Amino acid sequence: MISKRLLCLFLILSASCGFCHAGEGFREYGVDYYNEAVAAQKKGDFMQAMSGYQKALLTLGSKDSDYIKKIYNNVAVIYAQENDFQNAEAAFLSALDIDPKYKQANFNLGVLYAKQGNSEKALEYWAKATDRPDVFVIEDETKDFKK
Repeated sequence: MISKRLLCLFLILSASCGFCHAGEGFREYGVDYYNEAVAAQKKGDFMQAMSGYQKALLTLGSKDSDYIKKIYNNVAVIYAQENDFQNAEAAFLSALDIDPKYKQANFNLGVLYAKQGNSEKALEYWAKATDRPDVFVIEDETKDFKK
């Protein structure tokens, strides 16, 4: 489970990232930290991933909202995998504050709500994750029909 110290550190850095972006000139470092964090997360090394995401938040600039929303989404996934649903929800919502149409965060938030038994909210966010939530989808014609 993620230590409370790391959780607190991440929350402090996240709250301060609006004024701590060491500058627009450090973008390449932020992208490197992000990529290293993703690799660590895929290996299941959540502590290393959280550390990388923290460094990325500190070095990415305000113009890097695409990376920042991805960081919040990925951190939320870590929290969800650790059954810390409250912080997971907060992180998913932070990603959606940046981009309300961000499909991955909408889908993942739907999964989180479904795991908590809130099917109404789950369906709401799953609908937001699709391009056309108000249109039925049919399958294409079958070309290889064998009798």
